[in-house]
Amino acid sequence: MAARVEQRRRARFAATIGHEVLTSLRHVVATLNEVHDRGDPFGRLTMRLIRSARREIELYERNREAMFDIGDTDLRFRLHDLMIRLAIPLDFLIDESQVIDTDPIRRATVMAESFEIFRQHCGEISPMIDMLRIEAK
Repeated sequence: MAARVEQRRRARFAATIGHEVLTSLRHVVATLNEVHDRGDPFGRLTMRLIRSARREIELYERNREAMFDIGDTDLRFRLHDLMIRLAIPLDFLIDESQVIDTDPIRRATVMAESFEIFRQHCGEISPMIDMLRIEAK
């Protein structure tokens, strides 16, 4: 009985971490979208927000082991899958922003494509927050 109570406590804790990370990420993404759509789409402020979004994902990654306590294996998989699909385009944008490219049109195109992929995956953040909220109860 005590083991089940402890397992449930750890599962709620893990779901709470995921919920808080994604809620914070959702706020960063909302600001990022506003800034990206004004002026230079990959200017200094946009890139700072991209790095901030990546740091939120790093917080999830540091707590990845705790996520194994979430009993719903489908939820756990979907959460991890989403975080990977969000991290990859962010990593690409950060890396590409540091490359000195002689072809600015190519650079702008690949960055815009990667940002669009990131935006598409961001549509899954709110539903995941709702699922984690239920799991955290």
